[in-house]
Amino acid sequence: MSRWQCMVMFLFLVSLAVAASSQPDSSADAEIIFYSNGSIWKTQAPNAKHALFIGNIFDGSQRIGFVQQKKFLILHLSPGPHTFSVGPGTGKPDPKTQISLELASGKQYFIRAQGESKGVPLFTNLKNRLDLVTCETAQKEAGGFSPTEVKHIAPELKGRIVSGSSLSPCR
Repeated sequence: MSRWQCMVMFLFLVSLAVAASSQPDSSADAEIIFYSNGSIWKTQAPNAKHALFIGNIFDGSQRIGFVQQKKFLILHLSPGPHTFSVGPGTGKPDPKTQISLELASGKQYFIRAQGESKGVPLFTNLKNRLDLVTCETAQKEAGGFSPTEVKHIAPELKGRIVSGSSLSPCR
């Protein structure tokens, strides 16, 4: 092999190593599954615990995406502390809906977004919330749901979205 060929081979191998090290390792991330499970019929019912939620999901002040009834969103996030919240139709998270988690590498987290109504029909006060649920609960409640459309995901997080037409299986 000539000196020139050795140099080309060396540069090729170095570029492969750099490319491999720059790829995000999703196996080191945590998998978060958000879904909206509430019922539109229960939204106006007094004291309904499972009312409809349609709105934005946030991680801190960063918008993750828009979730609506019978939709789910799966993404990989880095391990460590995260504070999730919702903001119905607004660009701001509601601090009253916060759920703080210490995400662990390789683990799954299932978070249900739904409303809770108080009052009487036509004069209902709707409060939104996030609930951390088991994988089995999420599969039971949202097993037949469809994924959130990519256009509803924050552009900077589109590379972290897990594509698929069904919820992730329990691990």
